[in-house]
Amino acid sequence: MYVTGIGRTKFGALTETMPELIYQAMYNAINDSPISIEDIGAVYVSNFIGGPSQKQLHLNSVVSSLLPELRLPIIRVETACASGSSALYQAIIALSRFENIL
Repeated sequence: MYVTGIGRTKFGALTETMPELIYQAMYNAINDSPISIEDIGAVYVSNFIGGPSQKQLHLNSVVSSLLPELRLPIIRVETACASGSSALYQAIIALSRFENIL
């Protein structure tokens, strides 16, 4: 088991919307990986401050609307400041069920 690609956005005060930032991170992760989008078995998404700042809690729905060709489980994980590491932990556990996780 290993990470084949990563994607992130820049840090700091940003003018992009939450969907734009999500798309950037997904696009970067997919392009950084040797697998294709068709090989992905599930998606884990997390964000701590999206609800209060962007009025958007359903990030899994945002991912679904950005990449409609993904017909697979998109799971949102929220655990305050630990959201990112919790999502990664859940994705690692899920690798026993799915072959490739975004």
